[in-house]
Amino acid sequence: MSKATCPVVIDGAPCTSGQRIIAGDLCLYHYRQRRAGVALTVHRQRRPRGSAVERDGQGRKQCARCAQWRDVRQFGPASKTLDGLQSWCSPCSSDYMTLARYGFDRSTVEMMLARQGGCAICHTAEPRAMGFRNGWHVDHDHACCPGDRTCGQCVRAIVCADCNKLIGLADDSVERLLQAAAYLRDCEAKHEGLR
Repeated sequence: MSKATCPVVIDGAPCTSGQRIIAGDLCLYHYRQRRAGVALTVHRQRRPRGSAVERDGQGRKQCARCAQWRDVRQFGPASKTLDGLQSWCSPCSSDYMTLARYGFDRSTVEMMLARQGGCAICHTAEPRAMGFRNGWHVDHDHACCPGDRTCGQCVRAIVCADCNKLIGLADDSVERLLQAAAYLRDCEAKHEGLR
C-alpha cells in the first residue's frame, strides 16, 4: 500500500512537506493554511539541526524565515536557543506579528504610510525606533476589538510609536485629548503674558 501524498501543486511543483495526510486529503501544513483562509504556499523545509548557531565570514546569522544573512543585531534575544538569539530576523518577526494581529503584511503597511504621508497624526516619516516594529504601529479601534488582535475592519491608520502611546494613554478618548490641548494652550497663553 503506497503512502498518500498531499495533492497541492504550487507553480508546477508538488507538495514536499512529507507530513501525513489529514482531513480534506491535505498535509497538516496546507490544511492549516486552508483552514485559516490564506493562500496555499510552498512548504518551507526545516533547517538542519545546529545551523541556527552558524555564522558566515562576516559574523552574520541566517534568518530561518527569509534565509537572508543578517547582522546579529537584527535578531532579538531568546533564552532557550543555543546562541541566545531568535531564529527569525526582526523584519520577519514584525511581518509575522502584523499578519497575525491585523491580517495584512508589510507591503500593506508601506502602502498605507505612503498614502498618509507618514504618521497619520504627526506626519513624521522617521519615527523613533521602539522595539522590533521600527517605530510604526497599526492603530485600531479598541471599542471594536480590545487587545492586540483585530478583526481587520477596525484598523484606523499607521502611527508612529510616540503618537500610538499618546492615544493609548488617553484611552482613545477624544475629550481627554481636547482637554489636554486646551490645557497646553492656556499654559502657553499664560507664559506669553509673562513676557
